[in-house]
Amino acid sequence: MRRHRTRHLGTTLVREDDEAAAIAAFAALQARVPTPRLASASVARSRLQQVTAIDRATPIEPARRDWDEAFTELPLVASLSRTDEATGVRVAERLIDAGFRLIVVSDRRPDAFDLLARLSASVGDRVCIGVRDVTTPKRVGEAIDAGARVVLATGTDPDIARRCRKRGVAWVPGAATVTEAGTALGLGARALVLYPAVQIAPRTLHALARSLPPDTSLLPAGGVSPRALLPYAAAGAAGAVVDDRAFDPEADSDGVVRVAAAYVAAWHRVERGREAIAERKRSGASDDRHEGEEA
Repeated sequence: MRRHRTRHLGTTLVREDDEAAAIAAFAALQARVPTPRLASASVARSRLQQVTAIDRATPIEPARRDWDEAFTELPLVASLSRTDEATGVRVAERLIDAGFRLIVVSDRRPDAFDLLARLSASVGDRVCIGVRDVTTPKRVGEAIDAGARVVLATGTDPDIARRCRKRGVAWVPGAATVTEAGTALGLGARALVLYPAVQIAPRTLHALARSLPPDTSLLPAGGVSPRALLPYAAAGAAGAVVDDRAFDPEADSDGVVRVAAAYVAAWHRVERGREAIAERKRSGASDDRHEGEEA
């Protein structure tokens, strides 16, 4: 076996033929595969500054509650139409304190989108913020940009329905007939608003509900008092829209909370009544089954 002498840092190394061949092969492999260059410290700092600048320029979207979650928690929608921007924020906070989880702003207000943006930024993580009375897809898009997560429309405009679906927000249109209701549901409506409630008696709502799929959510709006919630709910209403005329936004904070709490308490009574009826039905079915088994 041949030996090879190699000088390395002043030291003579003696290697066998196989070892020398392996070293030569490894050296050839390194020559074909370039070693990646490491960035200098200055280059690394520059890249870090660029990434940081991008992060700072990209705003973080605030967490916002959607329709389904908020509606499940409390299916009462508070509508703000007469207050100025500062009062609207104050009233919204009092409504939240009372238990409301759905608040919409009327597009008929001159400052509608400013109030939407303020509400979305300040309370959008606690309630679902929306807009009502919008009439064009363009206004719908602007409302969504301002923070709206639900759109209460005045009719069953398919262009507005498509805009809401494309942007991922709930569309809740108004409907007064079975035909309008069927059209709205076919376009993806999450619920239907029946307006004005003062002209739609509970028996009328009941007749409409029987003509629609059983999971359709009907919401009477306009003139619904806390006391009226029970007969509408008994007729099949899934909730209601409460206009700010009901709780006088010009009143002091305690007054707003007091009236809003009356609505919340009335709906909780509705829920307890429904639970009691369901329990009686279950008990009756169980008794009938036992009697059948004994017979």
